[in-house]
Amino acid sequence: VDGFVRNAKGQFLRLQTANDSKNLDDIRRFCSAEMVGHIQMEWLERGQAAQETKVLSVDAQVLQVLTEDGQYIVTARYWGWVQEAAGAEAEAFNEAWHWTKPVQGNDGWTLAGIQPIEADAKPQA
Repeated sequence: VDGFVRNAKGQFLRLQTANDSKNLDDIRRFCSAEMVGHIQMEWLERGQAAQETKVLSVDAQVLQVLTEDGQYIVTARYWGWVQEAAGAEAEAFNEAWHWTKPVQGNDGWTLAGIQPIEADAKPQA
C-alpha cells in the first residue's frame, strides 16, 4: 500500500502537468479511453486559455481494493491544495481516483475515473 500511495502521488502530479500542457500522448499512456475523452472535453471548454497548476500539497490514501472481472480495482483518495493560475487563490481538493490493472500480465495501472468527495463525507480508512 505504501508503494502504491507513493506512486499515486506521482501520477497525480503527472496528470496535472499533462493536463496543463494538453499532452494527449502522455495522458493516453495511463488513462482509460473514457478519461481521455473527459479530459479532451475539459480542454474544449478551456479553449486557448493557459493553465498552469501549482500543486501546493497532495496526499493520498487507499480506500478500497477489489478484484473483479480479471482486474484489480483500487480507489484512492487524493486531497490537498492547488493553485490553477499565477496569483489565484489556493483551492482545496478532495477526490476519489479509480485505478485498474489486469490481474494477469504486466500492464501498468490505468486511471479509469475521478469523482469529487463531498466535504462532509467521511472517507473509509
